[in-house]
Amino acid sequence: MSHPVVSGALQLLGAIRLSRHRGTADPTTSPERQEAAIVTETAAMGATVVGWARDLDVSAIKLSPFDRPGLGPWLRAERVNDFDGIVWSRLDRAVRSMADLHTLAQWATTHRKILIFVSGPGGGAMKLDMRAGPLDPIPHLIVTILAFAAQMEAQAITERIKETKAFLRQAGRWGGGMYPYHLMPVKDGNGWRLADNPETLPILEEIIRRVLRKESKLSIASDLNNRGILSPRDYRHELLGRTCVAPVAGYVDEIGEFDGIGKALTIKPWERHADPVAVRLFPAHAEWAVGDGDAVEAGQRLTLPILWNAKTIKDMLTSRVLLGEMTLDGKPVLGPDGMPVKRAEPVTDREVWAKLQRILEDAGAAQTGTRTTGASQLLGVGFCPLCGEGLNFRRQPKPYGKGQYPYYNCRSSWGQVKRQAKEDRCPARAMDADTLEALTEKLLLQAVGDEKVLVEVHTPRESHKDELAAATDALTDLIMRSAGKPEAVQAIYAGQIAALEEKVAALSALPDVEDQVDFRETGKTYRELWQSADRADRRRLLLESGVRVEARRVGTARPLPGQRRSRPEDLGYRIGLFERPERYGDAAVAMTMEDGVQVAVYLPTDLRKRAGGRGIPLQYEALPLF
Repeated sequence: MSHPVVSGALQLLGAIRLSRHRGTADPTTSPERQEAAIVTETAAMGATVVGWARDLDVSAIKLSPFDRPGLGPWLRAERVNDFDGIVWSRLDRAVRSMADLHTLAQWATTHRKILIFVSGPGGGAMKLDMRAGPLDPIPHLIVTILAFAAQMEAQAITERIKETKAFLRQAGRWGGGMYPYHLMPVKDGNGWRLADNPETLPILEEIIRRVLRKESKLSIASDLNNRGILSPRDYRHELLGRTCVAPVAGYVDEIGEFDGIGKALTIKPWERHADPVAVRLFPAHAEWAVGDGDAVEAGQRLTLPILWNAKTIKDMLTSRVLLGEMTLDGKPVLGPDGMPVKRAEPVTDREVWAKLQRILEDAGAAQTGTRTTGASQLLGVGFCPLCGEGLNFRRQPKPYGKGQYPYYNCRSSWGQVKRQAKEDRCPARAMDADTLEALTEKLLLQAVGDEKVLVEVHTPRESHKDELAAATDALTDLIMRSAGKPEAVQAIYAGQIAALEEKVAALSALPDVEDQVDFRETGKTYRELWQSADRADRRRLLLESGVRVEARRVGTARPLPGQRRSRPEDLGYRIGLFERPERYGDAAVAMTMEDGVQVAVYLPTDLRKRAGGRGIPLQYEALPLF
C-alpha cells in the first residue's frame, strides 16, 4: 500500500547509508548503486534531487537518522525547509528500529514531508506522504507495521552475528575484523584462520627481546620510528590500501571538508585545463602532511604517519594473544576440555609472558611524571641502598632558563610507591646524575673493562611447566566462574572441571627439566662497547650483563637548589640494608664515594668470577668517613 503523492516538482533529499565502509579502497559498489536507484526513481517521478546525505561506515542500529553525520544536519530546523522529502533506496538504509522509524515519521508529520523508499516490501517504490499531517492515519499504520518488521529483522541479524562469532571463537577461527599485528588471515578450507605474518612477526619478536632486556618502551618506539618501520595501525592501513596518497602530480589548491563530514583537499594537476582532483582524508583521524599551495607527486603520501609509541608497545605485550589464546573481554575463551582455545601459534611461552608482565608493571610503576625527560641510563639498573627501590631520573630546570639539573633518587623518596604512606617514604635524597653515572662508569670499567662481554644464552630443556600452568589457571578460572551459580549452571561446568583435573594430575606426574643458562662471548670488551655506545646502548649493556648499581647521596655533598642541609645520620657508608637477589651474592665488586655520592657496583656471580673474584665484604654499616 502507498499513499498517493501530491503532484508537482518535488525537491527531494537523497540519503545513502552503508554500515561498513573502508574509504576509497573499499571494493563495494553499494553507495553508487543506491545513488543510481534514487536518481532513477526521482527522475521517473519528475522530482529533483537538491542534495545528498551520505553516511558511509554508519550503523543504523547504533545511530538514529538524527545523529548521523550526513543526514542529521538536514533534519534540523536550519535546513528543514530546503527540501520536500527524503528518498532512500530501501527501508533498512533509513532505520532498523521501531523507535527510530516512529521518530522519523513524527518529524515528517510535523514538517509535512514525504518519505520515499525506492524498493518497498512489494518490490516497487513505496511513498509515505506525511504532508497531510496527523489527520491521515494510513501512513502512520504503514509506519508501525514496517517499523516492527525492520526491528525484528535487525534483532535476527544481531542474534545470527552473535551465534556465528561464538562458534568461530570456540573453533579458534577468524571471523573477520581487526587482527593482531603479527598475524594475518589465511584461507583454511571453507573458513579463515590466523597465521604468523612473516613481515611483522620478526618486529614483534625484536620488541619482546628488547623489553626483556629492560629497554624502555619509549626508546624502542623511537628506534622503530627512526628506522621507518610502520606502526601497527599504519601497516594495517597500507595493507588495506587505505593510506591517503596523491592520485596526480600537482599542487594543493584547497583544504576543506568532504560533504561536511570529513576533511578533504583538492589537487590542481600541472597540466593546463585539467580539472582539480578531490582527495578525502583517510583514515578520518589522520592529519594532513601537506599545506595549501604545496607541490605533490603522484603516489606521495598526504597524511602524517601514525607513529609507534609506548602505549602501542605495552598493549601488544600485555595481550594474551602472545600465548596464542583466543580471548573475550580480556579473558581466555575455554573449549570443551576447559583449556583456552588456541587462536594462533604462541609467540612466547607462559614463563616469558609472565616475565614480560612483571617488567611492564615495574616500568609503569617507575614513571616519574611530567618532569622526567631524556634517557635514563640507570633505569632498571640503579637501586637505593636504604630501601631497595629503583632509582628514577629527572631533570629540573635551572633558574632563568639556563639549562637543567639532571639527578637521580629512589622511587620511595619521591612518593612513587603507591603502597607507601607519606610517613613511610625513604629518607634518601637526590644526587647529581652526572656524578653518579661517571662513578658507575669508572667502577665498572675498573672491574671488567678489559673482559669480553658475555651474553646470556638460554638452552630450552624438556618442560611441561607451561602446559601445566595453563591447565591450572584454566581450572582455577572455571571453579571461580561456577562458584555460587545455580545447580543447572554448575552441571555445565562440571564436565570441563573434571577433564581439567585429570589433565593437571597427568601433567604433574611428568618429569620436568629446567632450562639451562650459558654465557657466550661477543668478541668485544666492555671498554670497547662502552666507549662507542650512547646512553640507551649503555643502559642495554648494563641490563644484559646483569649489572646492579646501588647509590645514595651522603652528607658531604652540596645540597641541590631548594634542598635542606646535611644531617649527621647522612654521613657514612650504608650498604646492605636489604636482601639482594641471589645472583649477586654478598659482596660488591667495587665501591667508592666521591663528591658526596656513594656508589657500589654488583655483578652477577658468573661475571664476578671473570673479574677475578674481587668483592668488598658488606661490613661498612655506619662506618665514619675519616
